[in-house]
Formats: sequence, structure tokens, C-alpha cells
Amino acid sequence: MGASLSFIEIKFYAMNLEEARSAIADIDREIVSLIAKRQDYSSVIAAEKIKSGSSVRDEAQREKVLARAAGLAAESALDEAEIVRIFEILIEINEKAQKKYI
Repeated sequence: MGASLSFIEIKFYAMNLEEARSAIADIDREIVSLIAKRQDYSSVIAAEKIKSGSSVRDEAQREKVLARAAGLAAESALDEAEIVRIFEILIEINEKAQKKYI
């Protein structure tokens, strides 16, 4: 007797192409919403950097964020390099937004 399928495997197996694409579109909306939420903090971060006299680019913080992203990728069995690349873009977007305030 073969291994039984998990609930998630059954759910995906029962989807057709359009349902899968629709589910991905929903996830894409969530991702963009989370990026916007992440971006909302750029003004707070910029204000704190102004107070402390820090520059927009903070290499130590950048390395912490990228290491955290790599760890999260590994926990989720995702390609660490690809996830780090995505986070590098997120950091660049945030730094660009901070420059508007500084």
C-alpha cells in the first residue's frame, strides 16, 4: 500500500490550472500588502536615523536582515540565495524611501 496524501497535497492535487493561478494571485496581493506595511516603517526609521545622525545605509543592520532572511528561507526549505536577493531589493526600496525623509 502506498503512502497516504496529506490534506494539503490532496487540496493541491484537486486544483485545476485556473484555481492554482487564482490562489497565486491572492498570495501576490498579500505579498504586496506586506511590502507596503514594511515600507510604512521607513519614515519611523528615517526619523530615528536623523536623531542619531546615522546614514541611510546601515551595513550592520543590512547584514542582520539578510542573515535573518537566509535563516527563514532555510527553515522553509527555500533557496537561501534567492530569498536573500529578494530581501536585498526590499532593503533598497526601504532605503530609497528613507532618503525622502532625510
